[in-house]
Amino acid sequence: MLHPFCTGTGGGHLRHGADDGSVLDCAGAIQTIMGASGLSAMEASTLPAEIASTIEDVGLLESIPLWAVTLLGSLFIWVLSLVMILTVYGAF
Repeated sequence: MLHPFCTGTGGGHLRHGADDGSVLDCAGAIQTIMGASGLSAMEASTLPAEIASTIEDVGLLESIPLWAVTLLGSLFIWVLSLVMILTVYGAF
């Protein structure tokens, strides 16, 4: 009996794995799923000219608030990650 996701070239045949357990051979299933999701298509993306010129025209003193926001955001994510890890492992 074929697994519903195993419709590729492998035909859903059982084969022996590295641990001598049977492994369902779903050749092509991952490629089919990735192709249908659109995640496998690599397309170039570009910024609009107005945004690119605005970013390039930012001076050193005007970029300080941008760096501050970036660093504060990174610190916030780091603290949330630490809290999550300590909560999972029972340190809180």
